[in-house]
Amino acid sequence: MTRRLYKKPSSTGKFAWLKFSLLVSIIVTIFITTFFDFQTQIQRNTKVTSASDETYNIAASTEAVASTPQNLNEGLNYEFTARVAVAIVHAMHYIKHSLDNDFSQIIFSEYLGALDPNHSYFTYDDVEYYRNHLLYFDDYLKEGDLSIPFEMYDTYRSRVVERTDFARSLLDYEFDFGLDEALDLEKTRTTWIKTATQYDQLWRKIVKNDLLNLKLSGTPEAEAIDMLNRRYARFQQNVLQSNYNDVFEIFINSYLKSIDPHTEYFSPHNSANLEINIT
Repeated sequence: MTRRLYKKPSSTGKFAWLKFSLLVSIIVTIFITTFFDFQTQIQRNTKVTSASDETYNIAASTEAVASTPQNLNEGLNYEFTARVAVAIVHAMHYIKHSLDNDFSQIIFSEYLGALDPNHSYFTYDDVEYYRNHLLYFDDYLKEGDLSIPFEMYDTYRSRVVERTDFARSLLDYEFDFGLDEALDLEKTRTTWIKTATQYDQLWRKIVKNDLLNLKLSGTPEAEAIDMLNRRYARFQQNVLQSNYNDVFEIFINSYLKSIDPHTEYFSPHNSANLEINIT
């Protein structure tokens, strides 16, 4: 559990705290949404960027991911947007915080947890590599340099493709449900996989557990296998279709949730959906 480096307001001020958090969320979302819309319109009018710059579409195979690396930080001006978001939150948020090395560690943990909460995609080597940047996330936000957060997402995306392809391949084999073994999800969340054998064993248990749950619910095995095959394929496709705004939203919200859980940024797409649902 990550210890937060701030003092929460008293219970008497909780209602005002929630209202102010909501106000900051709205201001940040409105500004960034307006900025994105304005920037997109400029790009369309001047035709400066190509269609491949506007949307982050990724080839739906492990080979394509490996052979066609994508740069999520290319094309749109997230540098300016991130700096403005930090400035607004720092100036207006109810909870005052210092964007320093200690806070950087919290942001890193929040972002890593947002991407892979069950520790089933990133490997130990992946995490150790990005820990080299543990004390610099505060600087990245201040400078608007999102290359490392985007690179982390790029790694996550590749791992999702690898693992979901592997999971689907396991559905071709028969599982031994008489074998005495368990999937310890709590233990999995406290460590990172170090070897390829451990990686494959974890995912064998994940798929076996998913299949067992469907069988226990009364689903015929053939139907359960088809359901899981479509479930894994659908999740992979959702990750592969992530665009610039989606990744930016995840990272900025990791920063905001490091301050308090009630402040949230919505991407232009999610903001529009929220307005539709409210009206």
